[in-house]
Amino acid sequence: MALFLVSSGSARAGYVELGASGSYRESRISNDSFTIMQAWTGSLAYYFGEFSALEVSYTKGKTFTKTNIYEQIAFVELTGMDLIITLAGKEAPFRPYVKVGSAYQIKQIVYKQDGTDAVQLDKIEGVSPSAGVGFRVLISDSLAIRVGFDAWTSPLVDDPNRPSSMDYAARLGVSWIF
Repeated sequence: MALFLVSSGSARAGYVELGASGSYRESRISNDSFTIMQAWTGSLAYYFGEFSALEVSYTKGKTFTKTNIYEQIAFVELTGMDLIITLAGKEAPFRPYVKVGSAYQIKQIVYKQDGTDAVQLDKIEGVSPSAGVGFRVLISDSLAIRVGFDAWTSPLVDDPNRPSSMDYAARLGVSWIF
């Protein structure tokens, strides 16, 4: 046993990547008819090897739609766990990746038609598979720009007999590497 400890190669310590991204979109037809979407995501990845990591992420967003007939607010929360496989080493200036995992999601819609009280529709929640692709571009030894595209299944209604749809998100953010 002592011979094994003395002759074994050097140990490789893992490293951590902390990420943050956000999005905002406003689309107006008129002053009385518009949609505003906003979301933010935080992530923490632990690279246990040069090319692989486990990442935990949290996304929170909402969409507000107003027309001259109704108002609607849709809330979404995603808590995800993904295995990330990178296609270049930690020091590479351009580092593409693929990821696969699952996300626990909660969706809620509040709807209000003119002249009526707001109605809160049934909450949809559950675990669904997720996947993504993207890349990281190093700005310095510890700071990077991260671009990604993620997709996950999403139930259309709170009924296991109904089909699911695919939800998508394009992300642009920064990462700090420790």
